Amino acid sequence: MSEDSYTCDRCGFAWAPAEERRHRRLHDELDNRVILRPSKYDRKIFRDHQIQIVMINGKSSTNQKDRAYRVASLVQTAMDYDFPSFTRWEKPGLYNPTVFLAIDGDRAIGYAIFRNKPASGPVSWRKRCYKLSAERRWVVDLIWICENRRREGVATKLVAEGTKYLSTSPRQVAWSTPMTSDGYKLAKAMSPQRAFFSDACMPGPQC
Repeated sequence: MSEDSYTCDRCGFAWAPAEERRHRRLHDELDNRVILRPSKYDRKIFRDHQIQIVMINGKSSTNQKDRAYRVASLVQTAMDYDFPSFTRWEKPGLYNPTVFLAIDGDRAIGYAIFRNKPASGPVSWRKRCYKLSAERRWVVDLIWICENRRREGVATKLVAEGTKYLSTSPRQVAWSTPMTSDGYKLAKAMSPQRAFFSDACMPGPQC
């Protein structure tokens, strides 16, 4: 890296002075959401005064999958993952990855991806360990809300409407672990007594 190049401590983006505008845009998207113009091909499954929710899966058009991939790439940066959770090359298959985007105007403010996988349970939140069964169910694999739109109920709507679309419910869906502390609170609020889990790991933010 040259003396005129920099690396951001927050997002990890390495840039030269000429790329400062690109770096500022990345932070704008991390804080305020991804610019995503409405499309006549959007498959809307929910709409209220606050947001609309769009569904994208392996059967969607390449253009629609590109839209989900754009948001998934930002989520990858925000959560410091090695790779995005959804790509433009997704096909219907064993896990049937299904993305739900929460959109406000021309910005994507929330992202959730469900997969159909083996799961445990149901088990009590107090239980420290569990085993996976051969039974498959829909799993909340990942959920993310941009920083400036958290604590507004967007994540709850994504799970509620996503599970309704998939013909299941928040109490019947499984949760992927390990979880962040916010993810743990969300899962426990939506399934307070017992829950299903998709990975052989202790439930809770300490995972």
